[in-house]
Amino acid sequence: MACFEAFLTSSFKGIVPVVKVGKRKIGNGTVGPVTKRVMQLFHEFTRNYE
Repeated sequence: MACFEAFLTSSFKGIVPVVKVGKRKIGNGTVGPVTKRVMQLFHEFTRNYE
């Protein structure tokens, strides 16, 4: 089974892209478009959170 993108979430770090596990690249080894979008949305939400 292949994975194209992966990320971790936490209350402290927010969204953390995962591009490699051990010696194996995930997808093409760069942050993918879905992860970038999730990071952007999370940043906007937490920046505007009151």
